[in-house]
Amino acid sequence: MFTRSVQTTAASNPTQGIQGGPIAIKGVNDDSQRLKVYGEQLVCIAGDNSGSMSGAKAGEATAAIAACMRTLTDPVNKDGFRVSFVSYGSSARLESSAVEPGSLGAHLDGSGGGTALAPALRAIGREIDGYAYRPGRVRQAPVVIVFSDGCLADTAAAIAEAAALKAKGAMLITIGFGSDVDAGALQSIASAPDHYAFADVGQLQTLFARVGKTLSQSMVKTGLMP
Repeated sequence: MFTRSVQTTAASNPTQGIQGGPIAIKGVNDDSQRLKVYGEQLVCIAGDNSGSMSGAKAGEATAAIAACMRTLTDPVNKDGFRVSFVSYGSSARLESSAVEPGSLGAHLDGSGGGTALAPALRAIGREIDGYAYRPGRVRQAPVVIVFSDGCLADTAAAIAEAAALKAKGAMLITIGFGSDVDAGALQSIASAPDHYAFADVGQLQTLFARVGKTLSQSMVKTGLMP
């Protein structure tokens, strides 16, 4: 279970958007109206679809991602999230690119073979590089959520790819799922010690919902929300 809260608040780029302040309108008091600015954040999920995820684990992971997406679609977030989903096994596959959370429809079935994470992280790097923020939005640092239920086949390469994402300003949250997880590798990939969490079978949906809630709380604090 989550023993420490996942901290996902990242500093906004001060050159993007308008950081509040009264609007000067002739004949109207300066403090009578304030400009509302809304954040925007790309959330990329790398989902383990290796053979060990088949059956109940895949079903639970699919439901967990859906739970996170329901939280991100809350109207309080002002349509601030876009989500990309990459499934990975022996290879990586970009399933959805920068879609609205309610349109994600991620599905895992454990048909991916092995557990090679590095290709998925490279695909996410391309998503971050190619993402176009909407005009007038306050840019939030991209967030990468990685979950795995076993030992990685390419730990050193995955750690190197994670470092490249961090250099792009991304925040990495890692989730270990089940008793066979390589916690040390996922902790090395995470941006900070408290950005790693463990979920046993039956707990993943609750954990993903908490991650979504934390992201939402950070989004609501962005700019001058109503």
